[in-house]
Amino acid sequence: MILLRSRRARTGLAGVAALVAAVTFASCSSTTDNGNGTSSAPVDLGKPMDAAAASKLAIEKAGPIQFATGSTTRGVNGKVITIGGIADVKDTTGIENFPGVCDGAKARFERANREGGVNGYTFSYAGCTDSGADPTKSKDAVTEMVEDKKVFGLVPFTATVSSVGDYLNDKHVPYFGWGISNDYCGWNNRQFGFSVTQAVSCPNVLPGQTFYSSAGLESYLTGSGKKAADVKAAFLGSSVAAGESSVRSFAKMAVGLGMKAPYAKTPIPGPGAPPLSDYTPIARDIIASGANLVASTTPPAQIFPLVAALRSSGYTGDVLIYFADPRLAPLADQLDKVYAMTPNFGSSVFPSPTFLQIGTDLKAIGSQADSGASGTLTSYGAADLFLKAFAKISGPVTTEALAKVLNSGFDYPALGNAMCGSTWPAGRALGNDCAAIVQFDGAKKAIVPIKDLQTFGHEYLFSAA
Repeated sequence: MILLRSRRARTGLAGVAALVAAVTFASCSSTTDNGNGTSSAPVDLGKPMDAAAASKLAIEKAGPIQFATGSTTRGVNGKVITIGGIADVKDTTGIENFPGVCDGAKARFERANREGGVNGYTFSYAGCTDSGADPTKSKDAVTEMVEDKKVFGLVPFTATVSSVGDYLNDKHVPYFGWGISNDYCGWNNRQFGFSVTQAVSCPNVLPGQTFYSSAGLESYLTGSGKKAADVKAAFLGSSVAAGESSVRSFAKMAVGLGMKAPYAKTPIPGPGAPPLSDYTPIARDIIASGANLVASTTPPAQIFPLVAALRSSGYTGDVLIYFADPRLAPLADQLDKVYAMTPNFGSSVFPSPTFLQIGTDLKAIGSQADSGASGTLTSYGAADLFLKAFAKISGPVTTEALAKVLNSGFDYPALGNAMCGSTWPAGRALGNDCAAIVQFDGAKKAIVPIKDLQTFGHEYLFSAA
């Protein structure tokens, strides 16, 4: 029974890994490669920018938003605003990848109501529909929410396989969630979409150029105490276009920061391909490269056998992964001493008033969701961003007025140590330089804190060619 639960935990986190991989690698796709999967020639990363400088440059490059006109009051019933949600609650196999992805938003809106509302308005939550990682279901759910339930906006909107961005923007429907689908990718044509993760997989917002962040590697250096010059990094991913681009980008950043990158390959079969039965050849290839850091964005179902193969083959260096879902804690003995970066979100292993408040709000609606789960934080944070912007509306409440508040230049501060802040409208072109670092402790079967949510690294602007 324990084995079955462990397998389910690993499999059920595949979507989490997909999300954080996209978040981590919102970057350009070029690097210096000598043809055998290594990257070591000098790389000039260009001018490092903090969030303010990158935001200013992004707006200069893209131009100001041309505000949508109109007076859409759909979902405004007197002093009550109707909100709905659409999320991939379960994937096509029925596994729940993102617990709390609906409950977080509902909990935050209910808290706003308990506190008396915002500017005299309260919020009625019309429910959250499971889009099931199915584009047809996503489209049908959006149509029902907008045309039948007459919602003011969608909070959250986290359909990962979806193509309703044109519809939502044509109908002037504000939507908030994570930016893992193309529905969040654009500038004027996506001015009603606001991702709490900012731009994570949108390479063409600025024609010919892309921003990306050094947070992934700089957070590891800070958390481990290592010097860049002492790190020989191996980057590996899945054999799909996104994985190949990610690995190349990561290798380029590593070399630019002063590391060596003797291994940069994508030997892991992609979705739909037969899974590997033996990771030993990959492990031996990595060890032969001389790497002392292995960084992988592959899902948990692939991380576990990879780590096992590395250790059984004699690897003694560090391993860095990009997810630390609380459900992995019971399996920490299989990931002992592995570092985990949590891009965009904090971790509840760092106790704080913020996580306590989120937990209290969840309990108030009868939810069992974990306050530190990525689904909870995405949903709760999306609602918090909505409410903070809603409070700034002056004059009649319309969807256009809400979008204008955000697109006129809106800085959303970090949600305590639970979620990174964002800036608008530049967030459509930028990633986040914010993360937390934790480590798996096998003896304790726990995820232990290393560095709480903070800014790591800088933004860089590269040619997309």
